[in-house]
Amino acid sequence: MRTIVAFAVAFVCIGATSDTPHVVEAPGSGKLVFDTSTPAGFTDNLDEALAKAKQEGKLVYVCFSGSDWCGGCRELEREVFAQPEFVPAVEKDYVLVFIDSPSDKSVLTERAKKKNPKLVKEYGIDRYPAALILDGDGNMVRRTGYMAGYSGGGAVEYAKHLMELKKPATFAPYVLETPVLTKLVFDTSIAPDLRKWTEEKLAPLMSEWVVKLTDIMASDGWEPPKEILFQFVGKPLNNYGVAYSMGNRISLWDHWYRENLNGAALGTTIHELTHVFQNYWTMGGSMDYCPSWVSEGYADYIRCILFEPEADGCGIVRKNIENLHYNGSYRVTAHFFGFVESRYPGTMKKLNAAMRNHTFYDSKFWKEATGKTAEELEADWKSDVSGAAPTPKVEDFKVKR
Repeated sequence: MRTIVAFAVAFVCIGATSDTPHVVEAPGSGKLVFDTSTPAGFTDNLDEALAKAKQEGKLVYVCFSGSDWCGGCRELEREVFAQPEFVPAVEKDYVLVFIDSPSDKSVLTERAKKKNPKLVKEYGIDRYPAALILDGDGNMVRRTGYMAGYSGGGAVEYAKHLMELKKPATFAPYVLETPVLTKLVFDTSIAPDLRKWTEEKLAPLMSEWVVKLTDIMASDGWEPPKEILFQFVGKPLNNYGVAYSMGNRISLWDHWYRENLNGAALGTTIHELTHVFQNYWTMGGSMDYCPSWVSEGYADYIRCILFEPEADGCGIVRKNIENLHYNGSYRVTAHFFGFVESRYPGTMKKLNAAMRNHTFYDSKFWKEATGKTAEELEADWKSDVSGAAPTPKVEDFKVKR
């Protein structure tokens, strides 16, 4: 098997608008309600859209939405789709398609009820909203999601981004081969100055760690992602910090990365790559089974304990350990996880599986996995403030070939 690492150059966004909004506010209620039609300016028939695009020399813009349950989809419909300036700005270059997956199927046409689930599966849609740019033959040209390109810019910014997508690619794909089959796509279109660093530093490292994480994070019923997109974006990601993962896409704020190429850039990306491999929420998790302190602590465990222990990212934890608790998230929990794994090898693999299988309960897991309660383990952890217990090394994990 092999991993293909490709560099894409397009920046894709979701969106379109309509003169008759698909999402409206019920008078006096403050609540969003949904009509029974596809947004004006869109069609729900992809086959017809492809034929029209090929005949008229246009691209096809396909928005995948969950219009009555997805918060991001609702925001896009309110802030972008409902704005009158959007469709006129893009319709000369795009045929607009809206593929909805609502809970209430009555808003769909009979054709859409049958066709939309097949399209979702065919194009591997695992997060909403999502968007594809296709050519007239149905070939995928670009792929993105809510965070990429939007960042609060509204309909006008969306239109600008879509116009940028018309431009032909300027970088040929860059390909690497490794023992596992995962395609890594690196989009440096808005940050061409980061292309060289991405090609020489980021891509080889991500390829290496895709192989390692495939083994370290393996569990029954789980399969590694088939494709991961690393996409530089030109604005901070709202409240999500300098990097953010959503589904199989990792968004990277270009300005911060330029300032940290020789510092935290690689470790930060390893943290987000771990989130992609966790796949806890996609597999139907809830806060009961998938608490955020575990998911963030595990991602920092991979980063601080296994990837860059020499950076001593958990050093601050040792200095303040008496005032901390094992479920403090991020580096605090990472340090605790490293201690537990060093004393009870295999615990982290059990933890990862429990999170994916939705069987993690803080009050039960630690006793079953180690024979001690979380409180007892925390006491042992704090008593080992000298760091005498050896921390696990990534070399201890055997990658399956």
